[in-house]
This record gives sequence, C-alpha cells and structure tokens, in this order.
Amino acid sequence: MKVLVVGSGGREHAIGWKLSQSSGVDALRFAPGNAGTAGLGRNIALAASDIAGIVDFVRSEGVGLVIIGPELPLSLGLADALHALPPRFRPLCFGPTQAAARIESSKAFAKDFMVRHSIPTADFRIFSVLEPALDFIRNAPWPFVIKASGLASGKGVFIPESGSEAEDVLISLLGEGVLGQAGREVVIEERLEGEELSLLCFSDGKNISLMPPAQDHKRLFEGDRGPNTGGMGAIASASPESMAFAENLGARFLAPAIAGLAAQGSPFVGALYAGLIFTGSGPKVLEYNCRFGDPEAEAIIPLLESDLASILAACAEGELATHPATWKPLAAAAAFAVSETYAIQSEDPHSRAFADYGLPRGSLLFHGSTRLSDSGPIASGGRLLCAAASAPRLEEALDLAYSRLARLDLPHSRWRKDLGSGRSILRSGARDVPGSPPPHAALSYAGSGVDI
Repeated sequence: MKVLVVGSGGREHAIGWKLSQSSGVDALRFAPGNAGTAGLGRNIALAASDIAGIVDFVRSEGVGLVIIGPELPLSLGLADALHALPPRFRPLCFGPTQAAARIESSKAFAKDFMVRHSIPTADFRIFSVLEPALDFIRNAPWPFVIKASGLASGKGVFIPESGSEAEDVLISLLGEGVLGQAGREVVIEERLEGEELSLLCFSDGKNISLMPPAQDHKRLFEGDRGPNTGGMGAIASASPESMAFAENLGARFLAPAIAGLAAQGSPFVGALYAGLIFTGSGPKVLEYNCRFGDPEAEAIIPLLESDLASILAACAEGELATHPATWKPLAAAAAFAVSETYAIQSEDPHSRAFADYGLPRGSLLFHGSTRLSDSGPIASGGRLLCAAASAPRLEEALDLAYSRLARLDLPHSRWRKDLGSGRSILRSGARDVPGSPPPHAALSYAGSGVDI
C-alpha cells in the first residue's frame, strides 16, 4: 500500500517513522514533508492546505491510505474531498470530516457540544458582537480567558491581566478583526486552575483505543514562564497504572464525544485529543483537538508496539475493534530545540545548517521546521528539531532526550531544560490526583454506544 502523510512537522516525521516499520507499507509520500521525512520516502511539493492538489495527487498516484496530520486541512474538508473520489480512486482516510473536525475548528461549537453531552468543562459565554461582550466582561462572575472561536495558529487564546487589557483584546478581535474570520466569534471562558493532561485515542467513528496519557509544556521558558508556544516538549507514560488511568478518563471525556458526534451524523474517524485540566472539583475539558498533538505525538508514537499502518487503516475501515493498540510499558520524553526568536518575534532570521553528532541508544531525532538544500538539511522557522526517547523511568527518558539535543550543532537555538517539572500526574503514576475517577470506572461505562 502506498501511504501519503499530509503535513510538515515533527508529528508527521514521527508518524512516518513508525509507518516505515510496517510490512504493509510499500511506499511513503509526504505533502509537503521536511528534511527528515525525505529520508523515509518522497516529499511532494504540495502545501497541506492545497486540497485540490492533494486530491489530484492521490488519484493519479494510486495512494491507498492518507493520514492527515494538521488541523487546517481537516477544517478545510480534505477528508470530505477524498471520500468524494470515485470508488476506484478513493483511498482509506485517517482524519475526520469537516463536520466532525468542528470539535476543534470552532470553539463555540465545541463548548455547546460539551454542554449538550454533559461533558464537564469551564463555564462560558459566546459573543459575535462587541458591545455585549464588553458589557459581560465588566461584570463577569468569574476570572476569565478570551478565545477566538476559529483556528488561529496558536494565537487565539488571551489571558488578560486587567479590565482594560481584556477590552483591548475584544476590540481587536470583534472590532478590528485582527485574526480575520477566526476571531469574528469569541468564547469568554471561566479561567480554571490546575494541572493539565493530554488524553488521546484512535477512533473509527464507533470504537476507541486509548493512547498513553501525556503532558506537554506550552510556555517558552523554564518554570512555565514566557509566551505560549505550539509546545516545547512533552512527557508520556504507558505504565499499567497510567493506561488504566487513561481508560477511566476516556470513558468520561472521549467515548461520549465520539458517541455524540456519531449521533449527529458526523462520525469521527481519526485521533481525538482532549485537553484536560484537573481542578479542585474534578477534571474538565479545556478543549478538543481533531488530530494528534504536537509534541505529544513525538512522545507517544515511539511507545506504540502495534503496527501503526494496520491501526490507521482499521480506523478508516470501521474495524478498530479488531486491531486494538498495544503499548510498551515505558515512559517517554520529547524535547524541542527551537529558534532563539521563536514566540518572541514573527520571523526566524536564520537559515541554519545543522549536524547531529550523536546517537544515544534509545533516542530519536524528529525534524520539525527543516528542509533540504543542495548542501544538506537546513533548519529555519520556529520548532526546529525534536529529540525523543523512551525508558523504564521518566528521568532516564529525559536524560536520553537531552543528551541527544546536546549532541546537535544547531546555531541560534534554545530548548527548555526542565521538562517534566511541575507535572505530577504522570510522575505519580496517576495516583491521588484530585477528582480522579475510581479504578476501573471505564469498565462499567454505559450509554454511549461506544466500545472502549
């Protein structure tokens, strides 16, 4: 089977790396890919958002399976366009339809969806007109965050520190349209405090298979300080305790979402991601994503023992129940080296050649923002390279990942040196977490019509 992976980051390199180990994959293609994916197959000069171009390529090349990595092509309807091909050209597709992807592409839709399906989340209000939004924040009953409803490339969440700052945010979004269509509708949401967890599953629209729970680091600097980023790194655990914890949470936050989307006629096929926060009153959903997280994928995928191509194809065929995922009972870490200007200024002024001088046993190097040149691989942009490792203990995995980064010759870059710090849920084996469900709650879950 010829397989196409859509996307160009570390997530897509990690997916391609695992797919390359499958005996059922004859050829790998990436659109557009990066310098790392070029070593696994062939990169195609098609942007992930080029729906027509990707569909034409799939049809002409006889691609059998398409895996859609980023949220943008999902929100633009790439899966729908592939499903619409004549049967003889139609590939299997791992990635939700445009309607199902609204669980990420519209925060307003997602919040209303959670309320309808009794999924715990923060209190909120939705506005598309400036004056009512301003009136609300002047008398809001709780501390709040402001979120652009649409996809905003990680720039749509605002945590105002004063009333005037909050008014400025609303004026820029609803009055001036600084984020375009993404900010024409806003969600003003109760600000919650607590530790966060990333919970992901494979889904075929009916069944789910849980992935190891993960925790990422969004802030640029050590101590969770500085601006938000796409993710500076992540840790994950597939220990028996962590997997049992994930199953319990999956019954409360993933299975009802899959069932709810199916009930409204938009079954979700792909990787569903729930961003959870553990508050004093129990875990709640901060947001849903309609794809693998990045950098969570770089930590989670190396823990997969099963054949990834078989799992993704089974999801696309509605047969996930016959291909459950199995995991290595290890801990994992993924650490990104980023441009020294990442999240500080809009552009990276450096196009840097780089070299990898070491291969610590058990470590991997996934490419993010890289490309091939006549003289070799070039790194430029934001998140450049991701070192990943797995080991019996989290500290060992972190040491391996950091050792790999230390062996890079990568000018004008930085990375966080405190990954895992302040992340007690996975370190404690998910024991004694405030609001945790009772053991084996997942086994007695009923009412969703979903096998878990």
